[in-house]
Amino acid sequence: RYFRFFARYARGAPDPAATAAIRNGVAGLAGLSVERVWNELAGLLAVPDPCAAVTLMADLGVLAALLPEGASPEGLMRLLAVAAPVDPILRLAALLTGDAAAVAIRLKLSVADRETLVGLRQPFTLAATDDDAALRRALADTKPAVLVGRAWLAGQPGLAGRLGSMPRPVFPLEGRHIVAAG
Repeated sequence: RYFRFFARYARGAPDPAATAAIRNGVAGLAGLSVERVWNELAGLLAVPDPCAAVTLMADLGVLAALLPEGASPEGLMRLLAVAAPVDPILRLAALLTGDAAAVAIRLKLSVADRETLVGLRQPFTLAATDDDAALRRALADTKPAVLVGRAWLAGQPGLAGRLGSMPRPVFPLEGRHIVAAG
């Protein structure tokens, strides 16, 4: 909770006594419920700019204790540098360097959030030079929110905008059409 409040309200350097107490209490973080950890982490990632707080967490060893699968503030900083939308799952994907599925399971994310997080961490193969047909094919195969998120994570805001404005293609035939055709 300290880091969420720090991200939202702090001006200047963190309090030395507080950071010393946090550093001494890192081992106790293992005793927290994972639901509580995710709730606080999601709240932190929902503030406009959580980078200073997340960097402080990394410096104090808290980030490694909460996300032992691997996390680094650099990915989050890159995401904020391209002015990506405020989305805790997107920001968590940017923060992670390790196994997203393991994080999602350990933090007991909802099925939808788990699928989104894992999908966001998949390789992004589109480029800003791809034509609309290639983008439509990608949208047909992948949930639009995941594909747009991957573009943000790849540092391609223009492509994220293009993908976000395109409707998801729908296959024009249904079973009833085949039955009607005999």
